[in-house]
Amino acid sequence: MRRLLAVLLAISGLVVAAPTAAFAVRDVDDGSFPHLAGIRILRDFPAQVEVGRWIRVGGGWAAASPDLRTQFENDVSVTMTLDGVPQTVFTVERTNLTPDGCTFFFVDYQFLHPPLDPGDHLAVETWTA
Repeated sequence: MRRLLAVLLAISGLVVAAPTAAFAVRDVDDGSFPHLAGIRILRDFPAQVEVGRWIRVGGGWAAASPDLRTQFENDVSVTMTLDGVPQTVFTVERTNLTPDGCTFFFVDYQFLHPPLDPGDHLAVETWTA
């Protein structure tokens, strides 16, 4: 059985008129939790996660330099809710190298949630400058 997570993005108090689809992926077992189902906010694919699995929800921003990433983190605050309930948000920083040799400095805002009941659920990520 699967359930759909609709994702809605709010930026500086303005809400996008229609829910934005997200992408569901499965992460590897980290040893502490069952396998995590991951939802990426702002991906143009349906988002479904398995019943009984922990859910990792996240969305982020890529910069061309570590200084720009740091400036973004200092200037923007991110909050996230699931079904209207505020979630504890943590920050993940990564550096990725593309096949053509470009380096991106990525900051991701995520929260981890225990399994949900079957049905539709709404995740909202709000960025405030």
